[in-house]
Amino acid sequence: MRARNFTAIFVVALCALSGNAMAQDAGAAATSADTPASVPSPPDPETQQQADKLKEAMAALQTHDPKRTIRLANEVIVYYEAKYKDPGTTYYSASSPAESLMYLMSLVADAKKSGQKNPKAVVTAYEWAAAHFMKGYAYVELEDFGNARRSLQKAIDLAPANAQFQIEMGQTYLMTRNWDEAMTWFKRAEGSVAFASDEQARNFQTVHALRGQAFILIEQRKLDEAEALLNRCKKILPDDPRTDQELELIRKSR
Repeated sequence: MRARNFTAIFVVALCALSGNAMAQDAGAAATSADTPASVPSPPDPETQQQADKLKEAMAALQTHDPKRTIRLANEVIVYYEAKYKDPGTTYYSASSPAESLMYLMSLVADAKKSGQKNPKAVVTAYEWAAAHFMKGYAYVELEDFGNARRSLQKAIDLAPANAQFQIEMGQTYLMTRNWDEAMTWFKRAEGSVAFASDEQARNFQTVHALRGQAFILIEQRKLDEAEALLNRCKKILPDDPRTDQELELIRKSR
């Protein structure tokens, strides 16, 4: 199996830790069937503390200390689980305004279809889902794929349209050579990139979702299909060396 090559997108995905996406919690966007989402306020000191912990957790990953990452991520998770525990409220954790709005509108639409009156939802800070994601990523580094998938699923439950979380879930199946599951997750991620926090994240997520699919197709000897996906990657990020490496592998395999 070729080496894992998804680290760059991980850093891009978490750059929101120092940006506005992480500031959502103090005035968490809330909605009911009749109430629009509120405008987020600046982060309070406790929320900022959680963001700072995740920065430490990310730094620990970059210095190959996944166990410290898991410990710090758990502290953030405990904080949010204690803060948001109303069983009658659906909680989301979004990295962009578009993602937040999509969750709230979907909730209202689903409630109308089912006849539910006044559903409640809160869109919290991105840190909550990011903590589960980072914990899952750390477990992947430890090759503990069972715990990785459990953590990543919790991140996806909070942020079901987050492409980066879906890519990392696909990665857990790719690394265990479960091609069908991996492909399902990479394709789902490709469909979720529209909700990325900015154009840079959207481009990286698109390329990684496509390249994940191409990786599998190469393993399955479907070289023409893989090449077509990689050529799409080249149009989005022309100078990405990983795409060039995969294209060279295809050329050598023919």
